[in-house]
Amino acid sequence: MILLEAVILIVFIILKPQLLYSAWEVFSLEEKVLTKRNIRIFVLSGIAFFALTLPFHQLLSVFTFSEIRPSAALYPFLGISFGMPAVLGIMVANCISDYFSGYTWGGIWLGAVFQFLYAYIPYLLWKYFTKGEKHTHRMDSITRVASYAAVCLAMATLSAIGVTIWLYVIAHAFMGKLSIFVFLNNFDMAIVLGYPMMIIANQIISRRKGFDRTLTNNEEIIIGAALAEIVLTAVVVVFSYTNNITLGTYDIWNSIYFYLLILINVILVISFNIMLVKEKINKK
Repeated sequence: MILLEAVILIVFIILKPQLLYSAWEVFSLEEKVLTKRNIRIFVLSGIAFFALTLPFHQLLSVFTFSEIRPSAALYPFLGISFGMPAVLGIMVANCISDYFSGYTWGGIWLGAVFQFLYAYIPYLLWKYFTKGEKHTHRMDSITRVASYAAVCLAMATLSAIGVTIWLYVIAHAFMGKLSIFVFLNNFDMAIVLGYPMMIIANQIISRRKGFDRTLTNNEEIIIGAALAEIVLTAVVVVFSYTNNITLGTYDIWNSIYFYLLILINVILVISFNIMLVKEKINKK
């Protein structure tokens, strides 16, 4: 427990007082940010995250401490879209989910630190990438598409590091393969589900603010790629289960992720190249 407290203390020292103050601002009456909107975002973000986390932990658990997580797509999306209220909502919801999943209090608190970072880092990165821009959710250039991929990559990398530290501190274990599994799972989910959510959000924002709602070429390509990925992912899962029915859960999901890694990367490369070609043509 002393080691756990030391790790948490070091993490918060690294985060610096400014970050802690940003978290405090959300609930500070003096700063007048304890608004109905922020409370609503906090609650709804937590509910959305909880609804996608606990059921999949119970139904699709690959390990006792990791599972297939569509909720990974919510870290960057909600952090980018709603800022600190959503970040804190995710953190609290994950604590509740971990409690009902049977984790120790030490594991819950350490997990809370990383859950905070998984959503807060994407928020900071996106704020930097879109500084001074009005259409923050619009995928209108290959640069914007690549920026979101970079955000998802940062979140997935941080999640793999977080799980590695969590295991070492709580269970005194090191599992390199699990870190790779967590990285691939979170990156895949954030990419496959994240782009469509950003496009839908842009449509809602554009409607409210009177912006042009016409889909860009990139957004049309992303929607097509996302649909292809969803369909092909279902095919891969069914194929892997039916052809590896005698294997254990771990080996089955190893097979699934091997094929999904190839599949998603191929679709991403093809999609990015199509976007690049179209962008070059439009500039001429």
